[in-house]
Amino acid sequence: MEENNNEVIKENIQSSEPIQKGNKQNNNNGMSIASMVLGIVGLIVCGLPCGILAIIFSVMAKKKGKNGMATAGLVLGIIDVIGVALALILGTARIYSFFFIIQ
Repeated sequence: MEENNNEVIKENIQSSEPIQKGNKQNNNNGMSIASMVLGIVGLIVCGLPCGILAIIFSVMAKKKGKNGMATAGLVLGIIDVIGVALALILGTARIYSFFFIIQ
């Protein structure tokens, strides 16, 4: 009985597939999630710092492999930076027109 169990165990060990460690998708996933979260937070709270970080993290994640969340983070980061730039331009134009109205 004991010999049969040992033979079964040996067969199972020999026939099992090797365990693969370090999947590229998993290593890339953290940067992608960080870029997407920073892009979303940048839309809501603080556009410029979060937008820049979202762009940086998404570019780093895309270098390791394609990922949809990295693309989303890149797009959101670009929207954050453009939104801040537009807000600065429109705010400056409004202040300028308020102080220098020609009557």
